[in-house]
Amino acid sequence: MERPFRIMEVCGGRACSRYLQIRPRPVAAQNFEFIHGPGCLICVWPMGRIESFVEIFSHPKVIFCT
Repeated sequence: MERPFRIMEVCGGRACSRYLQIRPRPVAAQNFEFIHGPGCLICVWPMGRIESFVEIFSHPKVIFCT
């Protein structure tokens, strides 16, 4: 395979992306580039927004569903 390939991890954590970067790869896979993508909403939200959610969800009459 002469054409380079890029594989983007969209959500799954930075640890997975780091593993893909450092693990030994066979010679046939040298033209693969593993890229860490934008991440899930929890990973990319600012801490202030998450703290606001925690404050809202700590009220006894609030039900949090995912």
